[in-house]
Amino acid sequence: MLPANFRKAILLGTVMWILLFVAAGVVMNSLGSGMIGIVLIFIGPIISIPIAYLYLKTTPNQDMFREGFKLGIIWAIWAFVLDLLIMVLIFGRGFAYYTSWTLWLGYCEMIGFSTLVGYLMIEKNNNVVRARNG
Repeated sequence: MLPANFRKAILLGTVMWILLFVAAGVVMNSLGSGMIGIVLIFIGPIISIPIAYLYLKTTPNQDMFREGFKLGIIWAIWAFVLDLLIMVLIFGRGFAYYTSWTLWLGYCEMIGFSTLVGYLMIEKNNNVVRARNG
């Protein structure tokens, strides 16, 4: 049930969370705190798609769609835990932090885009096989 390389999935999820945290800091300093959620919805895919591709490209599993989905689930759970530990407990944002619809959309993006990357990798492989046979 876990991704093929759980440690690598957690490591890349942590890198992604840190990059989004830094991006949120830049946005807050330049545009104000009201824009953080909206901007991160657009920055999230820019960060998560290449990281998902990097993970899936080095994964030996042939079912990239399922592997991408599992990766997204692990990332969303891990991001939730990091948000709880860092944003809620350390920075004291409180549990109201989880009432933001943009936060939940971000978790869904992690699942959706990593699954999409897996699907597109299957399609790419199928097209290569068709070209060779065809």
